[in-house]
Amino acid sequence: MPRIERSMLLRASPEQCYNVIADIESYPRFLPTIKAVNILRKGKGWCEATFTVDLLKRLEYTVRVSFSSPSEVRWTLVKGDMMTQNDGGWMLSPEGKGKTKATYSMDVAFSTWIPQTMVASVVASGLPDMFERFQKRIEKGLKKR
Repeated sequence: MPRIERSMLLRASPEQCYNVIADIESYPRFLPTIKAVNILRKGKGWCEATFTVDLLKRLEYTVRVSFSSPSEVRWTLVKGDMMTQNDGGWMLSPEGKGKTKATYSMDVAFSTWIPQTMVASVVASGLPDMFERFQKRIEKGLKKR
């Protein structure tokens, strides 16, 4: 699949955005396509996690996630159902007081034949909703302070 990349301006500092994005274990609570996240191993600045997701069908995959606070979260595929590639990440950069440019990128390939235009369409069509859900989660955290 061609690499998909989208950016959005989030109404919070890079640190506040990073704290929500890096908390991958909380994703099932606010991202409906992610059914479970299981941390298998952790180290300084990285973890290995298995995600269970519902996209066109239920899939399970394991990624190695690296964390560079407060500007970047990246992942690369370790193994996965029907996947041969799942690489991507978040880049966060300040955009004035209390705002962050969040850039999300992803490159996915499957071992079974699925039309690439279908995969790209499904992934790209879900990005606006995903960004909105992250924004709401960030705002919820800001209200608790």
